[in-house]
Amino acid sequence: MSLPNTFSRRKREAKGSLDPFTYSNIPIKVRNQILQIFDEAIAIAEKSQESAYQSMSDFMRKELGVERLAVAYYRHEEFCKWFRSCSDTDSVVDAVELVCRMISIYKEQASYVNSRESLKECITEINDRLFEASLGFQYESGDIIQTDSKFLHTEAVLPAIHLLADAAFKSANDEFMSAHKAFREADYDGAIVECCKALESTLKVIAADRKWAGYETAPLKKLLQLAFDNELIPRFLESEFSGLRSILESGVGTVRNKAGGHGAGEKSSPATRHLAAFQLHQTAAAIVLLVEASSLP
Repeated sequence: MSLPNTFSRRKREAKGSLDPFTYSNIPIKVRNQILQIFDEAIAIAEKSQESAYQSMSDFMRKELGVERLAVAYYRHEEFCKWFRSCSDTDSVVDAVELVCRMISIYKEQASYVNSRESLKECITEINDRLFEASLGFQYESGDIIQTDSKFLHTEAVLPAIHLLADAAFKSANDEFMSAHKAFREADYDGAIVECCKALESTLKVIAADRKWAGYETAPLKKLLQLAFDNELIPRFLESEFSGLRSILESGVGTVRNKAGGHGAGEKSSPATRHLAAFQLHQTAAAIVLLVEASSLP
């Protein structure tokens, strides 16, 4: 469902692209929009509004370690008052993720195709509202992930998530999503390590399917050697794109070794946010390339 073609939206678009993504504050306008979308989803799913908000209030009470989120008689009022006024952005993002997960559950439980499609559109609209407000968060595959570039997110990260959703790639998917979680929590070293593990796991699934000898204990460099030796990437492409092998071998693995892996010696350098973001994007692009080059899924 596309956003309404209003005067104010056309005016903003006429000035150029949206401002760069921000991560420090969720405006009250967006919070209200998300609550309104959730109320629409509850109605589509034919659920009890008070019961839905009670579930969310109970979850956030426990998560935050408080007796109540706000002074209110009804749980709907309690959650909404807290959600509109909370100053901790991470907690608000947790609540947005909770809203999206509940809508996803409603979608899976829906008996009618039209209801499922309408609930899917609710999640799409939440993502659209976040993007329109230049907020660097999107809900994908059950989690809120942080985005640094809408183009890279659309062209690399999303395809990687979709490809890894196949059951055969469960470990790689878990590691790739762990990398996003670590990135969101500012654990940039951890994000880099999980990226490397995700790429290794992806290659091992492909190697197992193709019965390549010696892949079981092979490190990343050896796995990439096997991929080229066994012509996962055809030799004519290898010669056409002479830098491809170098990028794969010295990209993900090297960043991990220099900034995120193999212990923390005296000369180690903590990974920065921009380095971890680069690692996420190049890992996603590499995964898409390798999985699509194989016959999997």
